[in-house]
Amino acid sequence: MAAQQILLRTGPGSACQAHARRGCALARHKLTPAPFTGTARLQLDTPSVAPSVPFTQPSRASRTTSVFARASSSSAADAAPSQPPQEPASTPLWRTHISRKPILLQALYDCLAGLRAAGPLPDRVDLAMVYVSSAYEQDFPLLVEALRQQVPGLRNVFGCTGFGIIGVDGEGAHEVEAAAALSLTLASIPQAEVVVRHVDTADLPDGDAPPDRWAALLGVPAFPECPLSFVVLADPTFGEVQDLLDGLDFAFPTATKIGGLSSSTPSFTGSTTATFAWSASPSASSSLMPASSPSPSAPSTSFPSADSTTSSSTAAGADTTATTSGSGSSGSSSGSSGSGSSGSSGSSGSGSSGSSGSSGSGSSGMFTRGAAVLSLHGEVQMDLMIAQGCRPLTSTTWTVDRVAAGDPTRILALSAEGVARGRPLPALEAFQVELQSVLGGMTETQLRRTVSNLTVGVAPEGLKPAAELEPQDFLIRALRGFDAEQALVVGDYMRAGQRLRFMVRDKQGAQEDLTSHGLAFKRKQLQAMLMGGGAGGEGAPSQPFGMLMFTCNGRGSGLYGEDSYDARTLSTYVPVPVAGFQCNGEIGRVGNTTHLHGFTCAAGVLRLTSEVAATASGSGASAAAPSSSSAPAPPSPSQPPPSAQE
Repeated sequence: MAAQQILLRTGPGSACQAHARRGCALARHKLTPAPFTGTARLQLDTPSVAPSVPFTQPSRASRTTSVFARASSSSAADAAPSQPPQEPASTPLWRTHISRKPILLQALYDCLAGLRAAGPLPDRVDLAMVYVSSAYEQDFPLLVEALRQQVPGLRNVFGCTGFGIIGVDGEGAHEVEAAAALSLTLASIPQAEVVVRHVDTADLPDGDAPPDRWAALLGVPAFPECPLSFVVLADPTFGEVQDLLDGLDFAFPTATKIGGLSSSTPSFTGSTTATFAWSASPSASSSLMPASSPSPSAPSTSFPSADSTTSSSTAAGADTTATTSGSGSSGSSSGSSGSGSSGSSGSSGSGSSGSSGSSGSGSSGMFTRGAAVLSLHGEVQMDLMIAQGCRPLTSTTWTVDRVAAGDPTRILALSAEGVARGRPLPALEAFQVELQSVLGGMTETQLRRTVSNLTVGVAPEGLKPAAELEPQDFLIRALRGFDAEQALVVGDYMRAGQRLRFMVRDKQGAQEDLTSHGLAFKRKQLQAMLMGGGAGGEGAPSQPFGMLMFTCNGRGSGLYGEDSYDARTLSTYVPVPVAGFQCNGEIGRVGNTTHLHGFTCAAGVLRLTSEVAATASGSGASAAAPSSSSAPAPPSPSQPPPSAQE
């Protein structure tokens, strides 16, 4: 079959229609090229997505007392095992547990029981990271306050909603899609400062702002001497997310960045997306300040203890107007945030230093706009794996020779070594040459499926020879088709001299890409161990103690035909507790730039730096590992005040 015959008529499409069917907002952040006017276009269909699993939320009336009785009794029963020995202070505590209970507080207590079953919690917990299903939407405002009451030494809360929730239990790693689920991670990290901030449009510094403005906004040093990592969870309506990422790259070029856009499940009523950001630090911006003492005229919200054997008269999801101040809370709210309110609201404020101007109230910690940012600064390193789910169509690397003068998304000519003696070819002709090389081994059905899943991989800037480029070196961008002038239209701005490959984004590509990243991580670990002179020696590599995972909601069971593929695959290479969610868009670095991706699995593996690991006796533990134990309360870190962003 001639290559020309598979060029199909189409309108402008998306490289990930599965995103659109699951409510993805990634398209809002992508470039929109000029409309097609020609006839030579590619059909860019994507694999169908499995239908959402229906979920029925119990009525509030039916759960007024029974929820707490069931949650409390199960928690008390699960929290009884004998206590393992204490771990040394140099070991981070990192435990994760996932629950599928149908009511938010019930799921939270179930997670806490699972975490405590692995050993006592320290007096101070630096971070509670929580990812929740939109099945719990009505109870979102209760989440942070309940965490503060159940974990008295808690210093920071960070998380968001997700279409699918990722976590671990006694059976391993799970991705719970389109169903009620809550994943909770509790961490105590003596080796690092943990800072949580919430930012919105008004908070971002302008393009000329110096790094110290960004540092003040996020509560980190402007010129860090220790490793610095950021986790960014943004609402899909936050149109300035790329500005935020660009600002982080500018101000902190050596820091690692990862994250995703919050998501929800359309089958649930309302399908609200939300982020959670709360800090007990008085230096945090006003919207994250701890709640002040309850107003004398308003009753405080009281949640039943997870260890209690009696039921509470406060229903899950009950409407509240004030909150109690949790352990570690001090001072009063100031600025634009509502002091003590448990609701959430839209964004407002000036964005000046010391005033977040963000949506939501201080004590509720729930936001429906902007982005939550977690920073880890200290002797903790985050190693990234950004698997974009693609395989190369061939090994040919093309060079862009010409782009359209008024529209740099249109590539006019390409050239490659060994093809047409290196002379430039019209983009359509170059694609036909590429496709001709794979025609022999494909049926017509396979060929059409391959063409419908084509994307373009753009190599980062640098002097790396084309023969040494690997699939993970390429930034994947949408291949939107060919226009009447035989120009290749892609979903990003291009310029002459850039290198690209034609890629296939499908199940096979996703599996191969994920496996290659897992193997590369293990190779890197082995090389570091050999160079370090063995475990425990000076310069020896540290073992991971936790993993964050942000994977596309277009992957999962809809792509693989099985549950939890991404989480379980990476867990075979990095056997540590994993937590995260299925996103509307994924955040990760390719080359030296942090991008917003689609169809990607972005993972961040946490470990101590080699210097600290040489004196540590072991790594932190998970809720799934009975040998885990708590770390003593770390000293109170100094957290600089906030500022603004690009």
